[in-house]
Amino acid sequence: MAESDWIVIEGVNPATAQYPLGVAAGGEEILIFRVGAKLCGIQRICPHQEADLEGGKVMGEMLKCPHHGYIFRFDTGRCLNFPGVNADVYEVSTDNDTLRVRRRT
Repeated sequence: MAESDWIVIEGVNPATAQYPLGVAAGGEEILIFRVGAKLCGIQRICPHQEADLEGGKVMGEMLKCPHHGYIFRFDTGRCLNFPGVNADVYEVSTDNDTLRVRRRT
């Protein structure tokens, strides 16, 4: 991916932000979660039945939908318990108090 693929999230200091953090980037609603020392991004709306994933439970490198229990991997977006349902996931970068995201391909 090119450096130009990164989208800067304005007005957010990653060091003081509260996670999960909902942001808008490139016309998409994204949730950013802290997983250990790193940040992971996933689309905010579950691809199953459009439920909000904000209250989801982080389980290691995965997120469990609070509404129907679908479990998505942060690295690939694949649903572990319902093959074929996938979420968009995002790389998250921080540098000099700047938060950036870009969609994983």
